[in-house]
Amino acid sequence: EISLELQHPETGETIEVSGVVSRHIEGEGTVAAVGINFEPEDEQREELQEFIGDAKRIEARRAATGITGRIEELGMANLIQMLSASSEIGTLTAQQGSEEATFAFDSGSTRYVRLGALRGIKALARMLTWSEGTFDFHSHVAALADEDDPMPLANAILEAATQLDEAARPDLQRFDATTVFQVDLDIAGEQELTQLEQAVLELAMPGLTLRRIIDVIPERDAVVLEAVRDLAERGVMVVPEG
Repeated sequence: EISLELQHPETGETIEVSGVVSRHIEGEGTVAAVGINFEPEDEQREELQEFIGDAKRIEARRAATGITGRIEELGMANLIQMLSASSEIGTLTAQQGSEEATFAFDSGSTRYVRLGALRGIKALARMLTWSEGTFDFHSHVAALADEDDPMPLANAILEAATQLDEAARPDLQRFDATTVFQVDLDIAGEQELTQLEQAVLELAMPGLTLRRIIDVIPERDAVVLEAVRDLAERGVMVVPEG
């Protein structure tokens, strides 16, 4: 059971509704999407239907006047640069497999980037790895209550590319994204762990995949992978046989 806050795509008006997660879609070690059955109160049902219907009509209108295409035709970095050069403001929504990312910009600077649990430069870096999929773009940005700190687009792309290069080091590529670790609490108790290493262990113990650990911890991917590598080399985290 969960509580949701839905935001109107134009007015910013919000509405709260209860629901139950009915299904989830997994991909590369993470939950990429969930399906939710709304369970509104009786007196809220008509208001919710009108709210959702209005939002759908607005999105359909934007889709009809926007740009759609395939990521592989230009590449993600070129696509972002081209769209930002031709439009003062806009939102790029991209899909690869079961995952969806949103990138919003205004006046040459980022507004926000979201990809599942990721946000900001970490989300943009993940987007830049996508070599195929679909995208749609429209020259409008829906305001969020928790937008990222603005950054010039060129700087954001450069920083995201740098983070990708850091994470691609061979010594950090020992484990697949779907790897689930087992934590040796006896060995862990004998170690002097950093705050980051403790955070990694707290996420590894309930069985989160490497991809989820990287996504949840806000540090750069390379920094998290270094902590995972060091813990594995010291025997604190192991991959169970079979």
